[in-house]
Formats: sequence, C-alpha cells, structure tokens
Amino acid sequence: MTSPRREPQLPNFDADYSTTRPLRSEPEPPEVGQSPSFVSWWRSQPKEGQLLVGGGAIAVGFAVVSLIVKLVSLALSLALFGGFLYIGYKFLSSSSVPDRDP
Repeated sequence: MTSPRREPQLPNFDADYSTTRPLRSEPEPPEVGQSPSFVSWWRSQPKEGQLLVGGGAIAVGFAVVSLIVKLVSLALSLALFGGFLYIGYKFLSSSSVPDRDP
C-alpha cells in the first residue's frame, strides 16, 4: 500500500495580518523593472544602522580628503625640491665653466 504523495504547502498570501503590529515597517517592494534605490534602503534601516552607516561614511570621507591633501602636498614638495635642484645645478654649472677670452 502506497501512501498518497503530499504536495508542499505554499504560504497563504491572502491572510489578513492587519491585527498584528510589525516590529518595524517593511519597505515597499520595487515595481517591476525598477531596482531599489539607496534612499529606500536607507529609510528601511533602523536608526542605529543609519547612525552607524552615516558615521562610517563621514570617517571614510575624511580619510579620502586627508589622502588627497597629503598627495597634493607631496606633489608640491617634490616640485619645489626639483626646482631647487635645478637652480643649484644651473648655478654650479655656470660658475664652473671658465670664461674663454679670444
């Protein structure tokens, strides 16, 4: 005797859940053909998550600005050093050549 094959149960999407209160509001799913935006993702995060992501973004932003300032400073320092070397070379090379009188 074979037992009847059971079909897997699918969730009931027609159930009324209006009596239960969700812990936090769930974001609306995007419409067909649209990808979820950063703003909708941001709004779906809890306040602690927003603070953490915002603080991390500020820290990364300051690190990037600091890196750019350091690179510009390095470029200016190298240009200035190169200028001094060039002026020194020209000064020393012009004074070491003896004047030729005809």
